[in-house]
Amino acid sequence: MTAVQTDSTETTAPETKADMGAYQNAWYRQAEGRPLGPPIPGLSPEQEIAVLARILFREGYDDMLAGHISYKQPDGTFLVTPYGLTWDEVTASDIMRVDFETETVLDGKWTVTPAIALHARAHAVRDDVVWAVHNHPKWATVWAAVHRLPGVFEQTSALIGPDVVLYDEYLGGAATQLDSEAAIAALGDAAAAILANHGVFVVARGLPQVYMRCVSLETRARVAWAALAVGEPVPLSDQVVSFAGLTMDRAGWPGAFEAMVRRELRHNPSFLD
Repeated sequence: MTAVQTDSTETTAPETKADMGAYQNAWYRQAEGRPLGPPIPGLSPEQEIAVLARILFREGYDDMLAGHISYKQPDGTFLVTPYGLTWDEVTASDIMRVDFETETVLDGKWTVTPAIALHARAHAVRDDVVWAVHNHPKWATVWAAVHRLPGVFEQTSALIGPDVVLYDEYLGGAATQLDSEAAIAALGDAAAAILANHGVFVVARGLPQVYMRCVSLETRARVAWAALAVGEPVPLSDQVVSFAGLTMDRAGWPGAFEAMVRRELRHNPSFLD
């Protein structure tokens, strides 16, 4: 659950995109080996998916029973949040295990949404999709309603990078294999898609990365709406957005996700059960 580390101790500003990950990591490294914060306990895969659901619920991924998170496992199955529970009540024992190819439930006491086909397709066609998140967060769904991508006007909004696409067709949901194939084709190699008249779909290799991408996308949607309401916001340059996204992908934001786990442990540690 830690960000990707590098061996470099270089602390000068990066001159190229190739060394920005090492720079980011070195910048956060504390003198004399001091940690960034208290350690978090080791978590099982089921606990990881449960705590991500809790954390994202706090960030606005909270549209009643809508949404699902999947986590691809080495044995070809994937773990998924149950359909009938809100994300702020999910615990490790609620997590379902689904067969990767047939989408049938292998283990778990609840039900799984038919829209899991969207996740199964993403996991099948992209090796880098280990985590996938779908929901209808408030601000990104506003942009989905107008079939537009929000601009990037501040730094947190840039952390997902430039690779956000719009899937501009709505067929009544993402519950069928046909709908899912079209949506994943539109996603291509991107980090996330805004699904027209629907919500968002975010993918990533790792847990801190998918958390950061989800938060960055919803922040982008919220800030863009507010900035445009105020007047004429000044967007970040494409170079800055690319720099921010690549930096996050290579080095992450060390300690950020762990801080959110500690917050959830303070608030309600029942996700461990």
